[in-house]
Amino acid sequence: MDGLLNRRVKRHSIVSNLSYNQLTNNIIMWRDQATSKNDNDLLLKAMICEEFICETISQLTIHGLFELLAALAEGEIAVLFRNNHFSTIYKRNGQLYQLLSDQGFLLESAVWETLTDIDATFSEFVDGNFQPIHQHESNSEDIASMTKEQQINSDHQLAAMLQQEAEKQQRREEDFNKMVEDLGLHNLSDEEIARRLQNRENQLAEEANRNRGGGGGGGGGGASSQTSEVGSQSSSRKPYNQTNYPTNHHKRKKDCTIL
Repeated sequence: MDGLLNRRVKRHSIVSNLSYNQLTNNIIMWRDQATSKNDNDLLLKAMICEEFICETISQLTIHGLFELLAALAEGEIAVLFRNNHFSTIYKRNGQLYQLLSDQGFLLESAVWETLTDIDATFSEFVDGNFQPIHQHESNSEDIASMTKEQQINSDHQLAAMLQQEAEKQQRREEDFNKMVEDLGLHNLSDEEIARRLQNRENQLAEEANRNRGGGGGGGGGGASSQTSEVGSQSSSRKPYNQTNYPTNHHKRKKDCTIL
């Protein structure tokens, strides 16, 4: 799922059927054509796309947030695509929660963050029991009890952790873009990209299962050089491949709803 929606009808026909990459490519193309052909309509299209990207830089709109809330049933879990990565969201008591997976929360008691707006202005951290955490109060007490040297070390550790997280995020984005480029998916819609990547993941999982099955058989063959009995047992061992892998492993939900 994603919540990158907008209610403005004027630009709906321009941006509704384009992915982010297609939007950015069209901005460059339309601006060049508008200059060479002196076409104000193309220039207007490029400006509308730029405005849309600037206003939805967080890849979530207020309208999209309300649609997410309406689309999810009570107690339902979904995967939200936002800020170029996937996150888990959950609806509980009519409220959306986003699972905290950043390394900065590794040692914190916070587990979920309320998803009440698009820029986290009014968001709130809760624990595993969905009880609010008074983040600022606990942080103030901890800082007050620390020495100056401890505070400096803590700041350095936090800065290093944030830097590592930013570098990891950048590498993930670069790897993702390279994979999309290598697979020839850069001109496809986000839904089609997600579908093809899922098919590719299924193929890799099946190949890994077959390889594990072949490796097990090879190990049995090696043991046969010691005694014929052991060799006989090893040769009769059934490969651990797709034929005896749990059937529910291949049951995946193929529906992908894009809002």
